[in-house]
Amino acid sequence: MRKSLTIALGFLLLASFGFGQTVISVVSSSVPNDAGTVAVPINLANSEDVGGIQFSVKDVPNVLGVVTVTPFGRTAADEFDDADNNGIWTPDEDLTVDHNNNGVWDDAFAVEFTNRDSSVSILIFDNSGRAIPAGNEPICQIWYTIPVWLQDDIVALDFHEILNAETPFLLVVSDPEGAAMTALWQNGMLTRGGIEFSLEQGPNLSPGLQGTIIVNMENAVPVKGFQFNLIDNPDRFTVVGVNALGRASEFNMVGNEVEGQSMVLGIHFDGDQIPAGGGPILEVVVDVSADGAIDEEVPVAISQLIVAAEGGLPLPSNGIGATMTLVVGVEDQAAIPTEFELAQNYPNPFNPSTTIGFGIPEASDVQLAIYNLLGQEIRSLANNNFQPGSYSVVWDGNDNAGNQVVSGIYLYRLTTSTGFVQTNKLVKLK
Repeated sequence: MRKSLTIALGFLLLASFGFGQTVISVVSSSVPNDAGTVAVPINLANSEDVGGIQFSVKDVPNVLGVVTVTPFGRTAADEFDDADNNGIWTPDEDLTVDHNNNGVWDDAFAVEFTNRDSSVSILIFDNSGRAIPAGNEPICQIWYTIPVWLQDDIVALDFHEILNAETPFLLVVSDPEGAAMTALWQNGMLTRGGIEFSLEQGPNLSPGLQGTIIVNMENAVPVKGFQFNLIDNPDRFTVVGVNALGRASEFNMVGNEVEGQSMVLGIHFDGDQIPAGGGPILEVVVDVSADGAIDEEVPVAISQLIVAAEGGLPLPSNGIGATMTLVVGVEDQAAIPTEFELAQNYPNPFNPSTTIGFGIPEASDVQLAIYNLLGQEIRSLANNNFQPGSYSVVWDGNDNAGNQVVSGIYLYRLTTSTGFVQTNKLVKLK
């Protein structure tokens, strides 16, 4: 999970862009009622290099104030390891972010803007002739102020052309030679206040294992459907499944992870709604990167949140993130196990997910897998080297192909390079 995908109303999971197509979109954003400013990203999805872009964005009903527009993503300055701490790149210093992969440090693109009465006009280019390379991520941020009186409301952010000015300002994307490119422009929105989605602080997650991130929703009115993205920085989590909880237990949940970008979608195919209330509505099952460091804190944010009421109308909403801490195990780290152990899963029976704990008294290569009663492996849960400690892993009920297994009795087996082997039973119910 890294940067977020472009969102489209109607709860459709869209491909980021078709072959040869260039898409510029307003990244829909949400903020709480007490937020005074917001940075709204403009996203560019392009399969060919782009030389320059000009466009105008108006907020409807013209209530936001434009503060500035800044480069972002591929138009921002390259980053480097400033070994001599003088703020100037030299060839012996490593580039940590090289947007166009040319091996040298490049300054940010020029981002010029004009604040008009009801919109902001933006021009993005580079005087040295550099192009924005192919990719799918934001290229600038529009910083707005939000009036105090705007509470629990939605503001449309629409691309438009200015034709009645002395010099018309059109929607234009050009290639590196200055020729116009065909492009698709997608509008977005800013929601302030309203329905609140939040991540539970924690839980503690372990490098190399699976874990869950719990999502809560506080809603005073019924909710027909929703979608949002999760962003973790640094990139440590990969979404492998989404399970409905509580009031949303009958909803269909989908988790979509493409090239480090994640989306979560919830909707009921028969048209039911999540009733008003509060508390957990889903858990996101993630693979935790083995690159994570013990005690590392990983902020996770909710982005591009859209919540729909009856008839598909968007509801004002905002998302609140949390910080997840990577630990040796979810149990007391000070108590290193004195022997290898495989705990009984909990809950058991289970639906839709269950947690399996195990203890490692000495550094070992560890394999933990789920088997059917024929002894065939259906899901590998861990296959890494583990340091001494207590660990736990979540099985979301899926097989290695990502398909939900049928109800019944299954086996789970822990095998270590020291020769320890233990097998337990677990039961999945409908």
